[in-house]
Amino acid sequence: MIRSCGIGETRLTMYHGTPYTFERFEDETTYFSDTIGFACDYAREKSQDRKMDADITVIECEFGGRLFDINYASCERLLRDVLPEKIYVGSSMFYGMFGKDYPKDVVIERMKGRETVEPLEVFLKAKVGDTIPKPEYSYENLMVLKKTSDYIVLFDEPIFKQIVDAISRTDTRWGGSSEQEYRKEWGRAGKEYLDYIGEIEERERKKLKEKTSSPWVYLPMYPDFLTPEEQQKATMLKKDIETKLKVEILKRGSSHLKKIPLKVYSEELRDTWRYFENDEVLTSIKKIGFDGYVAKERGENTYAVFSPSKTITIVRRVTRCG
Repeated sequence: MIRSCGIGETRLTMYHGTPYTFERFEDETTYFSDTIGFACDYAREKSQDRKMDADITVIECEFGGRLFDINYASCERLLRDVLPEKIYVGSSMFYGMFGKDYPKDVVIERMKGRETVEPLEVFLKAKVGDTIPKPEYSYENLMVLKKTSDYIVLFDEPIFKQIVDAISRTDTRWGGSSEQEYRKEWGRAGKEYLDYIGEIEERERKKLKEKTSSPWVYLPMYPDFLTPEEQQKATMLKKDIETKLKVEILKRGSSHLKKIPLKVYSEELRDTWRYFENDEVLTSIKKIGFDGYVAKERGENTYAVFSPSKTITIVRRVTRCG
């Protein structure tokens, strides 16, 4: 494999997955990958998007042309000279819509696979015990469980409430599989409360059995059979469930737990393609004379080739994807 930027030609083996049968590529931007597996997955997704039921073939190809690679300093310099200061980048979740303008330096940094992340003001101001709206979905809240000078620890409030409901339910016959899992994983936090209610229920059942000869005894709806003092203690014990659960979550961890840095940090991006797929960057890469570019998708190298009929040679059809 030979790669160059700005001088000479890149020769590279690539793979293209497709549900279509054809003998040559058309002159439109076409996508390729380094691996057969990724080419299969990509083509399968596109086939499902188009509601097709077709065999997927992977084609081994050879690219011969000028390939833009932002990680070469010469490529970056060439692009900087022609890019505008502000670049509109679409959202990856909404097919390019609902995006925003980014400074040129930010776009180039993310094209190179790094992102500088600054803490949000809402995280900096939050205190332990607060609930704050999710930055990505303001209709749901996050609970602040812990905070230091370096990071803040958050937990999904809707999930927390579901766990509390599951582990404080006296009748465990009801509830779906998620409730059963919550009780199995976090039930210890609700044990004192359930033991207390269980003792009272048993007492009330004995009283009712003494008054009837029927083998069937039904308690009134909870908490109607509790005295005011018992209701007060039950309320206190149920509140304690939340305190104990927070301690358990911090101690044992959870997939719903989020630890967010409160200092500026840099992280690696597994997906850089959306910072390439916008009018300003695409037009600029073509303007400086390149035939395609390499980006990252799910951590894998992917290639966009602008005119594959001129730069792609079909070597062989490798396999049909399962």
